[in-house]
Amino acid sequence: MTTLPAPVTALLVIDVQAAFVAGDAAALTAVGVRALAVCGVMSEMCVLAAARRALELDYRLVLPHDAHATYDIPAAPDISDVVPAAMASRVAEWALGDEVEIVARAANVSFANPSATTRTA
Repeated sequence: MTTLPAPVTALLVIDVQAAFVAGDAAALTAVGVRALAVCGVMSEMCVLAAARRALELDYRLVLPHDAHATYDIPAAPDISDVVPAAMASRVAEWALGDEVEIVARAANVSFANPSATTRTA
């Protein structure tokens, strides 16, 4: 089971065009958020953009496999057949490298009170 700090009583909706707009990271940091679980639609676009930006901002990042999805990628003549959505989602996970924690199910991500957890640098 992957444990993240306790959630705050707010939901941050991220626009795909910006991933994090000015002030989002500061607002999260101000309330003690240092770890994020990212979920959404369009694994290879929206989710990937938000996840990469979170990593750039030095957040601990958990990506539950069953909490993001996409559509089949249409066939491209003389290039490839249809790429199934599940494969495209898995490729998006792989593209994040080894800094992201990928877990099979969102139900496997729990939250703990930050004061109850000890983190060493």
